Amino acid sequence: MKASIREEFKQRAIDYVNDGVLTNDNKEEWHFYLFNEDYYIIGNYKAEQWLKRHEVFPFESIRSYLYKAIDFLDTKEVLKELKEGLLDAERVVNMYIYFLGDEWMMEEGEEFIQNYIH
Repeated sequence: MKASIREEFKQRAIDYVNDGVLTNDNKEEWHFYLFNEDYYIIGNYKAEQWLKRHEVFPFESIRSYLYKAIDFLDTKEVLKELKEGLLDAERVVNMYIYFLGDEWMMEEGEEFIQNYIH
């Protein structure tokens, strides 16, 4: 994961702690609040700009999106994702961020948030 994305995730976590969204009482929901409660990026243009800002090639995000879809969905749902999802930068980028957020939480995010709270 790119360092710029890690830093963005850290700042988002800090903001959510400061706003009282992330607490010790809802630790098991941190990933949900940070990356899934609402769209991380709203709009196709903003999604495309997010990729550019972090120097992520569009096909990198699409590949990640497809790999996860194949892992978690049945064949019919994967075909639906191919048909509908790949035409929508907002959808692809938000799913990409969701999966990166999961990776970040497991690698360092949970500890980072816990240390920030204390």
